Amino acid sequence: MRINNDFTKNALMNTLFGASDNNAKKSKEQMLLSSLGNSNSDALILSSDAQRAMLKAKYSQKMTRTSSEADVGKIDSNIQNGDIALQQAITSNKKEFLDMAVSSYKASLAENDKNPLGYDRMGTALLKKGENDEAIKNFETAVKLAPNNTKYLNNLGAAYYVAGDFDKASQVYEKSQKIDSTNMNSLIGLAKVASKQEDSTKAHKYLQKASGLSPTDPSVLTAIGKFYEEQGDVGKAKQYYKAVSVLQPNNIGNTLNKYKINHKNGKS
Repeated sequence: MRINNDFTKNALMNTLFGASDNNAKKSKEQMLLSSLGNSNSDALILSSDAQRAMLKAKYSQKMTRTSSEADVGKIDSNIQNGDIALQQAITSNKKEFLDMAVSSYKASLAENDKNPLGYDRMGTALLKKGENDEAIKNFETAVKLAPNNTKYLNNLGAAYYVAGDFDKASQVYEKSQKIDSTNMNSLIGLAKVASKQEDSTKAHKYLQKASGLSPTDPSVLTAIGKFYEEQGDVGKAKQYYKAVSVLQPNNIGNTLNKYKINHKNGKS
């Protein structure tokens, strides 16, 4: 049965902000959960009190991200060329494009060694090449030059995670959260670290916060689905991919995610 998108979003919003009639609110919530095939899940939809508290904190929080946005760095022609090569490397999986990207980023940094964006991009390319130590050095330099940029912090956290240094990864993601408590990448990163450290309670807490802050954001639901997929919990991954299908029936990327999950289960 196809569920109307407006009804789905309204049901989610009623769960967040409450409805005038508690029975009506409960009915709508149960209908939504039923449409997602997830009547027993407490990860996708939190209690209304918890979600209202999180949203109140989110919107009452002073916007102190000016320095974060100002410390992005400068894009020059070398970085543009490097970005093109990096994208080609990702889509084609060819090492020569990664080498081209690294060369372009080196040229950029030779002209301006105080540009945090150049170090961040270099770190990304090196991480994809498997040169974790060098990638971390570049990400650390980017963060040193732009300490309040959550993107650079999250990239450094991801590099520590790949290198297996989960304590440092956690510290960096926590710093990102202090700068912006609504940052989804750091929440997902903290959940992944907690899972690696076999702290499922903490991992679940971070995922609950992420889904509670943006319960109708397909990109957030997709990220949580991928988290569960990476952890081997195919059942929960399917729940989140199905939620994205309800909100965005024509989302091609999500269709591929669902196909991959079904293929793992031996389904056609």
